[in-house]
Amino acid sequence: MKTLNLIVIIFLLFPGFITAQENEVVQTDTVDKYEVQAEQIVRFLQGTLNALGSSYTPVKEKQVMINESYNKIFIDDKVQIEDDLDENRDMVTYKGVQAYLQDVDFFFKDVRFDFEIKGVEKFSNAENIPVYKVTAVSNIKGTTISDEKIDVFKDRFFEINLNEDEQTLKIASIYTTKLNVEEELTNWWNDLSPVWKTVFLEKNKLKEPLNFAQLKGVIKITELDLSGKEIKSIAPLNRLYQLKKLDISNTPVSDLYPLRNLNKMEMLNCSNTKVDSINALQYMSNLRKLSIDDTNISDIGSVENMDSLKSFSFESTNVAKLNAIAYLENIENLRMSGTRIVNLNDLVSFEKVKVLQFNNTVVSSLKGVEKMKLLERISFSGTSVTDLSVLKSLKNLKVIHFDSTKVASLESIEGLELNTVYCDNSGITEKMANDYMQKHKDCLVIYNSGVLLQWWDEMPNEWK
Repeated sequence: MKTLNLIVIIFLLFPGFITAQENEVVQTDTVDKYEVQAEQIVRFLQGTLNALGSSYTPVKEKQVMINESYNKIFIDDKVQIEDDLDENRDMVTYKGVQAYLQDVDFFFKDVRFDFEIKGVEKFSNAENIPVYKVTAVSNIKGTTISDEKIDVFKDRFFEINLNEDEQTLKIASIYTTKLNVEEELTNWWNDLSPVWKTVFLEKNKLKEPLNFAQLKGVIKITELDLSGKEIKSIAPLNRLYQLKKLDISNTPVSDLYPLRNLNKMEMLNCSNTKVDSINALQYMSNLRKLSIDDTNISDIGSVENMDSLKSFSFESTNVAKLNAIAYLENIENLRMSGTRIVNLNDLVSFEKVKVLQFNNTVVSSLKGVEKMKLLERISFSGTSVTDLSVLKSLKNLKVIHFDSTKVASLESIEGLELNTVYCDNSGITEKMANDYMQKHKDCLVIYNSGVLLQWWDEMPNEWK
């Protein structure tokens, strides 16, 4: 564990380390200093991959490496890496750097990388940028998520660009077979089903045949609404690295795995699908809104590092524990009605929540919401809650729902400036409701809507 932490620390401090090495090399041989640095970058990458591939490295540290630290040795997130993680893959496939780093974690229970460097050569690319090409034999040895043992050797080439103005080296590509972007993208399009081609053509208002420029435009989509479509697999989305908003609600989709590398995702709705796991989302650190209502999901542990998450809805799921979201302090909208939660104790650190909903659960106490000073709306109808006293200090509260509960007093909320109180089928009597409305002229207490509905239904049409 200490060794892994050391790897991470060195990686984070990479620029300073290289500068120190550079100073030493300059004194001895100004001609070869970048060759030495190129080898050092490959060594650092090896250490990083081993940290990502280790079961002992905390998810939080892996998340930092994947979403932040990678840019210290890679040009940008668009750098392409030929996939060498699946030894049974027949077709040459390339991935963005973050996608590749994530898959090191996803594909293996434990894995180690070793790059035996054979040499370094210098050339200039088409843009006349100096490139140092490191040739190495790569050995990947470990255990896959399906418990298969692998021990693979491959030739590997690392093209590392030199920025002469900044005097820095960064990886531009990693491959065994030289990348042909146009050919690969064309093959991806040709392999799509007619249904998926129609989706992309309609989204981009295009017609076949597509040229290379149009194909590049297709994979730059940032928003996609597939709700209600008869799509079972979302595998084609794994190339849409710019995707920020995706709605696949009310579809037969059962697997979110193709989304695992879409790190720019900000909004995802997979409600009312056949999805039963969100493990593939664990590195979506930019996710702001997540909806997984009406699914068979029971484990929400993958959201524990989603610090940007503001809205999370997992109603009508099998979720029973809230400890995974205990430290997501930016949550503003939390909906968890119809789940198996029993209390709100894990929400005590939530101070930014504005909307909280946990109807039809076995929760019996409001303890846990007392620090939610920004709370505007709370709903706990169909629960065992009987006491509203916890709410008395929440001065921003405007709407309370507690239909079908045994709450029998409004005294605790006398000091609040509420707009609406919903208390159908509760212990609130007509007198209590009227007395409260007399004291709070701007508040409507809805205590017996069934009678009102019956009155409306029985009213002659001419009066309606």
